[in-house]
Amino acid sequence: MTSEPFPSENRNGHCASHLCGRSPHGNIPLCEEHAWDVWAEMNAQRESLAEMAAAEDKRRDWVNERIAKDKAKMEARQAGTDRTEPGTIYYLQLHGHVKIGYTTNLAVRIASYPPMATLMATHPGTKRLEADMHNRFRKCLSHGREWFYLVPELESHIGTVKKQFKQDARVTA
Repeated sequence: MTSEPFPSENRNGHCASHLCGRSPHGNIPLCEEHAWDVWAEMNAQRESLAEMAAAEDKRRDWVNERIAKDKAKMEARQAGTDRTEPGTIYYLQLHGHVKIGYTTNLAVRIASYPPMATLMATHPGTKRLEADMHNRFRKCLSHGREWFYLVPELESHIGTVKKQFKQDARVTA
C-alpha cells in the first residue's frame, strides 16, 4: 500500500477540481478549499441519509402500531367485547333525518358530518346500547340502518336524554 491514496498522474500538480489552479492539499488531489467542499457535501449526504432512515423507522413504527391496533380491534370484534366498549351515543339531525350513532371520539365523529348537521343530544353508551336504540326505533327507520325519521316518539326520547344526561357543549338542537 502506498502513502498516496491517489495516483500522482491524476494530480498534475494542480487541484483536481475543474479550472482550479491551486496546489493540492497533502495526499488529496484537491486544494484545501475544494477538499472542505467535498467533506461538507459528503457530511450533508450522510445527515440526509440518517434523516431518511429515521423517517422510515418512524413510518414503519406507525404502520406496525396501526396493524397491532387493527388486530386488537378484530380480536375484540370476534370475541364480542367491542360491543361493550364505553363511548357516546349521539343523535344528529341532518336534512330532516336523525342519525343514532355510537363513537369513542365524538369530536372526530361530528367533524365528519356536513356543517349543517345539528347535534341534538348525547349520552354514555356502547355499541350494544346503540343497537338497542336502533331496534327500539326501527319502525321509523328512514334509510340505511342508522338514519330515522324524527317522529314524536324519537323526539320525546331525545328530550328525555337531554334532561337525564349532561350534554356535550356541541349540542345545539
